[in-house]
Amino acid sequence: MKKNLFVLFAVCLSILAAIIPVAGSTGDGGSVTIVQPNEGAYSIGDTLTFSGTNNASGTTYLFITGPNLNTKGSEIQSTNPHDSPVTDGNVSTFLAIRGSLGNTWSWEWNTKNVLIDAGVYTVYAASTPRDLPHVNSTRFDTVTFIMKRPANAQVAAMDTSTSGNPAGTGSNASVTITQPKSGRYSIGDTVTFSGTNTGSGTTYLFITGPNLDAKGAQIQSTHPGNSPVIDNNASTFLAASVGADHQWSYTWNSQKALIDAGMFEVFAAGSPRDLPHINDTQYARVSFIMARPANIESPEGNLSTLSVVMKGNTITISGTAKGNPGPGVAIWIIGAPGSGMAGYADQVIVHPNPAGSYSLDLDRATTGLEDGKFHVVVQHPMLNNVFDIYLANNTAGNTADGWVLNRMLKDNTNADGTRVFKIRGAGSLQGNDAYEALVQVFEDPAVDDTIVIFPSTVNPAGSGDTVPVQSNLVSETPNPLTSGQNTKTTASANLIDQVWGFLSGVF
Repeated sequence: MKKNLFVLFAVCLSILAAIIPVAGSTGDGGSVTIVQPNEGAYSIGDTLTFSGTNNASGTTYLFITGPNLNTKGSEIQSTNPHDSPVTDGNVSTFLAIRGSLGNTWSWEWNTKNVLIDAGVYTVYAASTPRDLPHVNSTRFDTVTFIMKRPANAQVAAMDTSTSGNPAGTGSNASVTITQPKSGRYSIGDTVTFSGTNTGSGTTYLFITGPNLDAKGAQIQSTHPGNSPVIDNNASTFLAASVGADHQWSYTWNSQKALIDAGMFEVFAAGSPRDLPHINDTQYARVSFIMARPANIESPEGNLSTLSVVMKGNTITISGTAKGNPGPGVAIWIIGAPGSGMAGYADQVIVHPNPAGSYSLDLDRATTGLEDGKFHVVVQHPMLNNVFDIYLANNTAGNTADGWVLNRMLKDNTNADGTRVFKIRGAGSLQGNDAYEALVQVFEDPAVDDTIVIFPSTVNPAGSGDTVPVQSNLVSETPNPLTSGQNTKTTASANLIDQVWGFLSGVF
């Protein structure tokens, strides 16, 4: 999520608008289409089917863009797209699909053994092998979707990882890591990681995230992007001593770390193994978001910490929003498993008073959230005073169906933005899946909206009115990545990220 609010941002958007291609740009004649996959969000490991038509040439050429991939596009057919950029005009670097009867084409993408990060991706289908900077010179179309971590990436609280056994340990060895107090921090914050290790006297930590090495980076480094961990080389890992009570702890001061905003994961392992070899040891991991620090934002864009309270038959959501946002603030409420209303999802617009305070009362009987669990995300429109991410009903007007749209991504069929995933109706994402996908959408570099998150809320039986954030022990199941996969290229980052990186260095 990019939240730098200097006036220069508007100028940069104008520049980017001029250089970012628009789907469906004209070529020598004919057209190319690509059909939106059935789902707007998938898990890494799923198989996706892409299909469409091409009456402009006999072959359709595919490439992909997304988190940590080459700015010009990457080979979707590669097991390691990070290290496999497409080369403009070089057919061998693109996925080439010969057309069939009726000018139709189709291809299945099995992501089971593909080394990619979670995030928002775009697949380009073109009539000739042109990379992203040159795709406007040919006929093409695009689809956008989310790839999430697999559902088995986190198991129930208090369970322990069962993948592998560290050398010299018994089969009952385990490693755990406790979820930090918040799921979202600002770059510069201090974050404490802790847990247990019953298999060895040292816990080895590394980190993964935006523009870090695909095999893992040194969390203790002041420049993790240039400091990969090396499998079985203990000196490249953060080594946390394990006490007699099997407890370990490490405090990370991110103020000293040169990192980008985005979603990160910290791995804690019983031996110094990198990500492709992590299944050879006991390990656990936690995910969290690092946002840009407040001191590079306009003070008019800030949202206060969110308050969620249950009283009687009412759920009250309140906070403050500075800057007098014209359209107000948008409050997203998403049901979660265990509430009986995991399919409940809504975006409610609330207008703060002159002092910036806002409040929303929900009828627990109407929402069906009275049993407890739900997620709340509050959205501020920021600099452009427009909700870049919004909830829209389908074109037929059926209020039972709703899509999350990104106004900053345009396509041929919807000038108001691109459908990213379905959040209401048949086949929609629900509960935690919908919440995680929504948060990921706001990480699009083109989106300047800011959010505050109340990650998981519950009203414990017999407790008071306040709905506290849960803090759980998280442990791990086997990682789907295999050994022998390479790291991403140093140049991997999308075009807008590079501009933002430049601006961040200037201001």
